Amino acid sequence: MAKNWDYAQMAKKASEAGGPDAWINSIKKAAYSSGVSDTKNKLVLPLLLAGAGMGTIGVIGYQKIKSWVGNKKAEKQLTKQEAVEAEKFLKKELNDVLENFENENIIEFDDAQ
Repeated sequence: MAKNWDYAQMAKKASEAGGPDAWINSIKKAAYSSGVSDTKNKLVLPLLLAGAGMGTIGVIGYQKIKSWVGNKKAEKQLTKQEAVEAEKFLKKELNDVLENFENENIIEFDDAQ
């Protein structure tokens, strides 16, 4: 490295920068900025793709969960026809029970006489 640099040119650049410490600090800052810039450029695309992928997964997951919940609600709800049939069945059963109850009371009453 020393062969590529002329000591006089290096001393002149250090003097122009405000001394050796200031010159070395400016070199470090430039190298850091260059590294940060390179890292940013290398990470932008993967981070964008990861974000888009996570967003897509989130949307698909939301749609599937919403569909599943809707299906579960639909399974629990009766159709109008099922409700009418259930009402008829309950009325018939209650009438049968009441008739049997009345008949049993009449029979018991008749037995008591």
